[in-house]
Amino acid sequence: MLFLVQNGVPWEVCGKWSDKRRLAACVALREMRGETFDWDAMTFIEVPDGAAV
Repeated sequence: MLFLVQNGVPWEVCGKWSDKRRLAACVALREMRGETFDWDAMTFIEVPDGAAV
């Protein structure tokens, strides 16, 4: 929840969301920064600098 709060989501709002919704919001925020999430492995994909996914 701290990641969401640090990225502008109010604590009260985070507390009302389900675990699945919080995970989806975290993934969306990180993907907006250019990271890629592997839903099958449930982890972010490590991409070497300059490489395309």
